Amino acid sequence: MLSDQQIRAYEEDGVVVLRNVFSKDWLDEVRRAVNFGRANPGPMYLDYSKDTKPGTYCADMWIWRENEHMKNFIFNSPAARLAGETMRAESVALITDNWMVREAGAVNRAPWHQDNPYFDVSGVASPQVV
Repeated sequence: MLSDQQIRAYEEDGVVVLRNVFSKDWLDEVRRAVNFGRANPGPMYLDYSKDTKPGTYCADMWIWRENEHMKNFIFNSPAARLAGETMRAESVALITDNWMVREAGAVNRAPWHQDNPYFDVSGVASPQVV
């Protein structure tokens, strides 16, 4: 599904933009996942904009067990296959799942943080696709 040029870009630059790799149906499923999550916030839900307006900035993580739309996207969409192709990996593992929404006009920012503590992995660094 990916070109050699796209895979080489990831290997050489550590990043590659993959455009139009998900069908409209899969993008709609992600929208349903986010809409469900906003209507039914999980225990890890954060609203960074609750005290500021205009615009909403919110996020949730570790949601696939309660969110059938996210579960469907993670396990049935081409996402895992694309990650595997990008890393030339024989298998892939889900480290975490999350969504973030920042609406137009949002004036606040995420608090300062490092992503490293969020990933439940240790030992030798291995390629990751985010």
